[in-house]
Amino acid sequence: MLLENKVVIVSGIGPGLGIELAIRAAKEGAQLAICARTASKLDDAGAAIKKLGLDTKILKL
Repeated sequence: MLLENKVVIVSGIGPGLGIELAIRAAKEGAQLAICARTASKLDDAGAAIKKLGLDTKILKL
């Protein structure tokens, strides 16, 4: 996997580019952390990522 043993932090997670980047990084083996200003978007993104069987850390700012 391309990103195995790497940490990827995606800020500004939401519908669109942020969530797609996060999912792609997690599928490539990255340890993933996501953050956003809007808690509801962050929760939705975290749930979508976990539903795919991928792990993520959610950082509420």
